[in-house]
This record gives sequence, structure tokens and C-alpha cells, in this order.
Amino acid sequence: MEKNLRRVICERIDLLREKIPAHLHKKIIDLVSYAAANLREKLVDKKPPACLNMNLNFQQLPEGQYEYLTHWLEIYDLFLTSNKNWRKKLTVDNGFPPGETKKEKEAVKKIKQQAFDLIDTLSLRDGTLEAFQKLSTLPDASLDNTQWNILQALFDFLPHLAAKLTVVFSSRNAIDFTELNLAARRAFGSEDSPSNLALRLDYQLQHILVDEFQDTSSSQVDLLNRLTQGWSLGDGRTLFCVGDAMQSIYAFRGANVGLFLHCREQGLDNVLLKKIQLTTNFRSQAGLVEWINQVFSSSFPQSDDINLGAVVYSLANAIHPKEIDESVNVTAFVDHQDQRAEADYILNIIRQTRSDTPDATIAILVRNRNHAAQILHLLNKHAIRYTAVDLEPLENHAVIQDLLALTRALLHPADRTAWLSVLRAPWCGLSLADLEIIANIHAKDSSDSEKKLPLPVVLEQCLLAMEFHPLLSDDGIKRLQPVLSILQIANTERDRKPFRQWVQGCWLLLGGPAVAKDETALKNAEVYFNLLENWEYSSGLPSFDLLMSKVKKLYAQPDSEADQRLQIMTIHKSKGLEFDVVIVPGLNRKSRNDDAPMLLWQQRLNSQGKFELLMAPLTKKNSDRHPTYKHLAEELKNKQELETCRLLYVACTRARKKLYLSFNINRDTKDPAKFKNVSSDTLLNSIWNAVQLKIKTIEKALSDTLDHDDNSTQEKTLYRLHSDWQQPVAPEGYLLADYIPQFDYQEDSNQINLQWQSNTARHTGTVVHRYLQAFAESGLQDWPETRIHQCQSKIKNQLKTLGISITDIDSATQRAIKLLCNVVNDPQARKMLSNDYSFSANEFAVTLNTGSGPLHLVMDRVYQDHCGHLWIVDYKTSEPGEEQSLEDFYQQEILTYQQKMSLYKMAMERLGYEQVKMALYFPVIGGWREKNFI
Repeated sequence: MEKNLRRVICERIDLLREKIPAHLHKKIIDLVSYAAANLREKLVDKKPPACLNMNLNFQQLPEGQYEYLTHWLEIYDLFLTSNKNWRKKLTVDNGFPPGETKKEKEAVKKIKQQAFDLIDTLSLRDGTLEAFQKLSTLPDASLDNTQWNILQALFDFLPHLAAKLTVVFSSRNAIDFTELNLAARRAFGSEDSPSNLALRLDYQLQHILVDEFQDTSSSQVDLLNRLTQGWSLGDGRTLFCVGDAMQSIYAFRGANVGLFLHCREQGLDNVLLKKIQLTTNFRSQAGLVEWINQVFSSSFPQSDDINLGAVVYSLANAIHPKEIDESVNVTAFVDHQDQRAEADYILNIIRQTRSDTPDATIAILVRNRNHAAQILHLLNKHAIRYTAVDLEPLENHAVIQDLLALTRALLHPADRTAWLSVLRAPWCGLSLADLEIIANIHAKDSSDSEKKLPLPVVLEQCLLAMEFHPLLSDDGIKRLQPVLSILQIANTERDRKPFRQWVQGCWLLLGGPAVAKDETALKNAEVYFNLLENWEYSSGLPSFDLLMSKVKKLYAQPDSEADQRLQIMTIHKSKGLEFDVVIVPGLNRKSRNDDAPMLLWQQRLNSQGKFELLMAPLTKKNSDRHPTYKHLAEELKNKQELETCRLLYVACTRARKKLYLSFNINRDTKDPAKFKNVSSDTLLNSIWNAVQLKIKTIEKALSDTLDHDDNSTQEKTLYRLHSDWQQPVAPEGYLLADYIPQFDYQEDSNQINLQWQSNTARHTGTVVHRYLQAFAESGLQDWPETRIHQCQSKIKNQLKTLGISITDIDSATQRAIKLLCNVVNDPQARKMLSNDYSFSANEFAVTLNTGSGPLHLVMDRVYQDHCGHLWIVDYKTSEPGEEQSLEDFYQQEILTYQQKMSLYKMAMERLGYEQVKMALYFPVIGGWREKNFI
């Protein structure tokens, strides 16, 4: 590591030395020697300058060797200021005393002029200033003990963390892209010891095509080297790589454009690559191509740099003729405090484009998702439909805000704000006056002195308000009655149903789908419900804040009714797409400020063409950070600035006919004729020098100085269901039926933990239980096989709701239908499910008091036959294994459920029943097993 750090220092020195003409070497040596001698007289008690007497020891500037680093740093201090710019004055602190006599003053003046002449000469040479500046951020040649301790701890800890991640992948039967790449590399073995797979593919693999090669990572290039490790020249195999270094914009994913540049020049380990440069632009009209060539040829770096990822611009030739209208508009909004004027400008562009060319496709491309917020608000306000993928935060949509309020209220019974939000939501829609009455009601409002409210629980306040408060409106009472009963039931169902089922069931009963404005809102609700499945029961959610943090990472579904003519997306999403008109707003907006990484590293290519690893952990704050960490941070910043320029290039080249760029900027208060400096981490900075003299400005009008909201005077209409709205009659087997029953099929105290039973089997059994209950309630005579097959889509939806994966849903649906058909054709089932008994019940609930506390039991089927026997029947959707006999299977099931059935019998006997019989019923095999479970 330290050897690599020294090599970086030496190469930086060599780079600077190459930029300085040989005939200037002696002049620089004489100058720094003069300054060092003067500083030596001033700093008597300190270490003498390294350049002292340098004119006696060197005729040329020293080469890039580590021992000469201090010489070069003193040369840097002589020519550059602390701001990394050329010096414009030299003082005694730089080794140039003013002199005491006239002769001395003239001599100093002459030497200073020689120094300024040298600076002027060097400043005219391309790249010299940048080469000097690179000396200001050199790494230290060694890491201190603190850094080595941190690195050693990471080296010890990360393998264990990787092993844990492998276990997680295995448990979820899933991997990420990084693991996929690593697994592929492991499968090929090493170059010295190739695997059987590598040897087999060596004969079978003839042609490889790699697209988007500029966005490959080192691990991907390594995989490509392993795929081609047995190739030789003339063996008939081909490798075709396609890429554009100017469009490399995925460094955050590990892409390294330097690898592309290296492979383009040096090839792979075993394959030489022939470079073919394409120059024709088949997308954009000539006016656009000319502007892009002009602007980006000067904005891109003037030379390639593999380590920094610097890419030289390649000119393009257009085949489409130039159009009459102006191709590119660059507009600056001067001294505007927000993005409203810019959003209005974009709205006008969209309207004008649709008026002139109705079929034109328009794209609004933003750097970060939040940069589109003002524009989206304005488009929604003016009812302009658009398609936005992974752009709008899910939490911003009304249906999600209502669901969050409902979820929070169900989770926290004493959360007054959440409960009042539920009552204000469209499914209830109480007026503010009614809400105020409910929120402020107290026990003293009740005429019944025995009714007291120890806590301001909103549901109890609702009951009091409906019963005793005369000021509650009739409309409020009418709206509260159905909603209150649903919320009361929901409140008692906590942890009796899975988290998703609990919230979604309550939302369905309240009429949530009825208040959703369109199909997109329903899709957004489905995204939210899918999120809730991360926690099986509400008690498994550590905190509501965790749920909110997960919601904040989700994005709304695109408008299902919008066409594709207007799309809004990030620039990264637009890669590979094209549009007639492209609008890129917010060029002045900065990227997100991330915290300093705990560890920085760089894979660099040294002067010998070998890759080296540099690494430095974060040990201190800001200016106290280790020089190596600062060096790597500066390198990362430079890479990001170069990629920012390429990012804007990608955005501009998406346009076929017209391009609109816009940004906000402020004037310099000291010199209003100038603009303030543009921040280095903006898209605008990358092209500012090329466009600043060609922009259109829209000054802030005096009438805009007041901060006002054009919606502030408009009365907003409360969106809510009509007070007479009723839940529509749902078909049999509808999803709400799972919420209405008082008892839960999945209650832990009523389930045997079968570790080998999959979720698919368990959920299929749940659905079968529901239909068996329906069979018993209406009678099997109402359920022919044809009717069961007609319920296929309903059964499928119920299984989806329970969380069965897409890959298993069809087979689970067919299994459920088969089981139900077996039941309706089974004579024993007809007897068991008959509805002509004097007493029968389905999902019969009873509480059994035991020494360890009450047990809540739910029995699948209970009935008293004509002989007076009370039958307790438990449904089981299991079946014998492949090599298991039927009798062994029955014995296994009896032993498994012995304890539970005994509890059932004990509970019924305590209710007064004497002749209790028990049986297990297996609809898969039509099996019926009576047993005295003691």
C-alpha cells in the first residue's frame, strides 16, 4: 500500500516536470535557490529550506523521486497561492525581501520581474497549472497507526459480514448483481486452475458481444478476461465491444470509464481490440449536433486520463438537415428565489410544443428526483397528464397519506392526530366543526354520571358525541355510524390477522377503493400493502418510524391513463432513449450531499500499466483528515465533476429536434453586471464557460418580490364519499370475507407449527377453510363443481392477497379447486357439512381457562348429529408422502394434533356436552379419521 502511495507522488512530480520546458529548468532552480537563501536568513532556528543551494547541485529540475518531494513542494509554494492560483505578488514571506538600499531594491525588483515572467510563460502552457495543483493534494507516503488499526479491523470484520450476507441470500433464495458476478467468476476458476465449466466453454464459446462497455466495472472486466483466457489469435473466435466513453455515467454502480480507455488502447489480457470510431449522429438534426459539438468540445477535458476517468470529446457529424427554428435555448432566471418561474416557463414550452406539433414527444430530464417537485406540482394543477417512472415519492399521494394515517391509528390507539385524520379522510369526511366537537368532548358532557373517559381516546369520544352531544351535525352522525363500527372491529383484531390483511381489510371495508381517484391510485395502494408484508403481524413492526423510512424510499406508479408523449425522468433513466423535444431544468441545482465515506479507495493504473489499490479510512474531521484520505477525496471529487459533464451530455443528446436548458442564477451584489460564481458540483458548471455569453435572461420582476401562493385565496373542496354511500354487494368468496369473521384461521394458539409446511401450502389451506365454511353455511347442494370452477379467479385473488408468489399462484389455485371438488363429491363431507342439524357451527370459538391462563380456541366444524353425538372436526389439507403408507400418515397426523384435539374436547365438555366425538378430515384424499383424542 505504501509503495503504491509513493508511486503516486513520483508520478505527480513527473507529470509536472514534463509540462515545464527544459530551457526553463535552470531559471526556476536559480529563482527558488534565491528565495530559499532569503528564507534561511529569516528562519534561523528552523530547518533550512530544501531548495537552499539547489543552483549548485542541479542543472535540471529533479525527476520524480520521493526524496525530492520537498524540493517540488517549495517550488509549488513559490509559484502558486494557497488558493491554487498563480501568484500575482511576491513578498518577504516568499523569500523576496524589499531591500534596504536603492541598489538592493532595484536588484529585488529585477528578480521579481524574472519570477513574474516565468509565471506568465508557464501559465500559457496547457495543463501546467493543473499539474502544479495536483501537488497540493498529494497523499502521505505512509499510513499512521490509527489508520492501519481501522483497516485491520475492517479486514477482519468484512469476511464475516460477507458470510452473513451469503446466509441471507441462501435463506431468501435470491442474490444481487454483485454476488451474481462473483459467483460467475468463481465458477470459472483461476487462470492457473480453470474449472471444468471454463474448459467446457473454452470449446463452445465462439462469439461474445458486450454492450455499454463504457460502464463496466473491474469485476466485469475480470469476468470477460476469464471467458477469453484460452483464446488465441486466428482461432476464429470474436469479441465485439460497443461503448461510448462520453456516455459513462454510472460510477455510483462501480462503473469505471478508465477501464474502457485502457481496454480500448491495450486490449484485454488475451485479446487485442481494434478501435473503430463512429462519428455519425443518426438521431439529432444538424443544428443540435453543431451546438453540442461547439459546447462540449471545450467542456470535456483536452486529454484522456485513465485514473481520473477523463475522456476527450469526439466530434459528431449529422445526417439530418438543420431546421429553421432555433435548435437550443439556454435560459437563465436571474435573482429568482425559487423554481416557480422556471416551472411556468416549462409549462409554456409544453403547451407551445403541443400546439405546434401535437404528436411530438417531450421529455423533462432532471438530475435528481426532487428537482422535479415544482414542475410536477404545476402539471398536476393544470391537469396535464404525464408519465413519470420512479420519480414521485409514494408518500406524496393522497391514497398513501390516508393509508398511513389509518395504519398509525390502528397501531397507536391513543394517537389523537392519526384517529382524527382517519375521520377526516374521504371515506368518512367529517367536517372541521364535527371534528372539533369530538376532539374536545369530555366526560362531563355526558348526562350519565357513570360514563367516564380516563383517556381522550378518539373512538370513545365519537361514541359520546353521537350519544350525548346535541351540536354534532346530522350529517356527521350519518357518516360516523358505519365508519365507527368498522374501526371498533378493526381495533379488536390487532395481531389476530397478518399486518397487511388487518390494514387492507379495514381499508376495504371503509371504502378505500371507492375514494381512489383512478387506477394509478389503486396501484399505489398495492405497493403500500406489499410493503406491509415485510412484517407478518403488526407486533413485529419495531416502530412506525421504520415503516415511514421504508415508505420514503418507494415511488409512485406511473399514470396508467397518460400517454407517452410527455415523460419526466432522471437523466440516468433516459439513457438510450430519444425524444423530439428535451427540457433539462435546474442546471444550477446541486447533487445530494453525502456524508464522508468511512473508507475511500481507488483502483488506479500506474505508469507501467499495472493496476494498484490505494486505500484510506476516515479518522478525523475536515482539515484534520489524513493527507491520503484528502487525496482520495479530491480524486473522487474530480471524477464526479468529469462525470457530471458527461451526464449533461447524455441529457442533451436525447433530443431529436429541440433542446431547452434552464437554471436559476443570482447577480453579484458587488458588480451587478456579473453573475455569482457557479458551484462546481452542478450541471451548469460543466458548460458555463462555453454558454455564459449566449444565454437568455429572465429577470425577476418587481411584482414577484412578494412571496405569495396563487392557491391561497381559492377555497379547497373537501373530497369525500357521499353520506349515503354503501359498500357494494360483493360476490361470494370476495376478499372482505376474510376480514369479517370474528376468528382467525392463523391464530398461533390454534395452529400446530409444521416446520416443513411451506407458506404456499398453508395459505392454500386457509382459502380451502373459507370455502368449507361457505359450504356448511349454505349447504353443499348449492355448490356444484361448475360453480367452484367459476370461482377460479376469486380463489386466485385470495391467494395473491395472502402473499403466494407469482411462480406458485397457478398451481396453488388448481390445487385449491381440486380439493374443493373432492369435498363436494365426498359422501362423508356431505354428511359433515349438512345444515339440517339442530346445532352446527363453523370456526366455532371458545375460551378455555387453564392453569397457565386462558386459551382461545377455534374449531373448524362443530355439529350435533341426530343421535346426540357432538362432533368436532378439524380440516387438514395435508397428504401422505411419496413413500408413506396411508395408515402411517393417519397415525402421524393423529399424534401431531393429539394435544390440540384434546383441548377442543375439554372445552366442549365444560360447556355441558357429554357425548363428544372427534375426527380429522382430509379433503385431498377424501380421508376421515375418527379418534378418541385423550
